[in-house]
Order: sequence, then structure tokens, then C-alpha cells
Amino acid sequence: MALPLRSNITVRLTLMAISRLILVKLMSSTPATVVIPGHGPVGSKAEMIEYREMLATIRDRVAALKKEGKSLNEIVAAKPAGAYDAKWGRGFVNGEFFTKLVYKGLG
Repeated sequence: MALPLRSNITVRLTLMAISRLILVKLMSSTPATVVIPGHGPVGSKAEMIEYREMLATIRDRVAALKKEGKSLNEIVAAKPAGAYDAKWGRGFVNGEFFTKLVYKGLG
């Protein structure tokens, strides 16, 4: 499951879309239901929920640090995506890149 890389608006809209998918389409699904994303590997309802939670957690961490007045470099150094790097940050969108993307999109 991959995230388009334009801005935090994309993160916000992606979270909204995933939430809607989970609530509307996957709520009555079975554990065997397969989710086929436009990009990334095939997944399950549980993986969609995990992905949504990961995006929301990183967004919330970056927003909190920014609200505290931290600079971009300080936020990157705090590694708000660090707990997810092993699973989600191994491609060209690593934790540092994603943190910068979210930061810049927060305005």
C-alpha cells in the first residue's frame, strides 16, 4: 500500500479514503477478504487498519512537535516515524522523507 507523495493534504485525504473504505466496504467483510490497492502489495482489512493507524500516528506526532515550535530538522531528528521504519520505510519513502512530507503539508 503506497501513498501518493504530493503533500499532507494527500495524507489527510488518504486517511479519509482508507477510513471510508474500512467503514463502508470492509466492515462486513471476512478475515479472508483481499484488498487490492492501486499501488503496493495486496492486503487484508487488518492491514488496511494498521496502515491507517500508522499514517495517523506519524501525522499526529509531526503535528505535535511542530506545535511545540520544533524546526523541521529537530522533528526529523526526533524520528516520529522511527517505530514504523522497519516495516514501512524501506523503499524510497523512508521515515525521514515521509516526516518531511507531512511537516511541509501541515502549513
